[in-house]
Amino acid sequence: TCISYASPFVGTGGFRTAFTLLEKKGLIRYLRITNDNDVVPTVPPFTLGRKRLMKHVGINLRLCGKKFILSHPNTNGFGVVNAMRNSVLKPVWAVLKYHLLPLHEERMDAHKETLQSMYINDLYADEKLMGKNFDRDEL
Repeated sequence: TCISYASPFVGTGGFRTAFTLLEKKGLIRYLRITNDNDVVPTVPPFTLGRKRLMKHVGINLRLCGKKFILSHPNTNGFGVVNAMRNSVLKPVWAVLKYHLLPLHEERMDAHKETLQSMYINDLYADEKLMGKNFDRDEL
């Protein structure tokens, strides 16, 4: 199990495919915690050598001020809303405000009661979050 804060993109489509296979087999669990306006999780948008698009993996807990959003690449689709959430069109002038841990902690504290009742394996068992084709027999 891995929990990261404000992680940038970590790999290409092949990496995501392999990572998702490990998730389906129950061999890895990953919770990626981000602030909604943090620009760091949107970089680098592509590899420097062969210009392949970079991808996120794992479950994303996106902290949005007074609410939070849980998502996984299996169910993100190719929608405009998700593309905008992950675009670099963020307030780069306030990168330190949104990227540093104090704001993460403040936003997590605002949802402390709800978040404390969540367990990562329960999130992976949630069909709405993970998608219908996610193999839950391995959980």
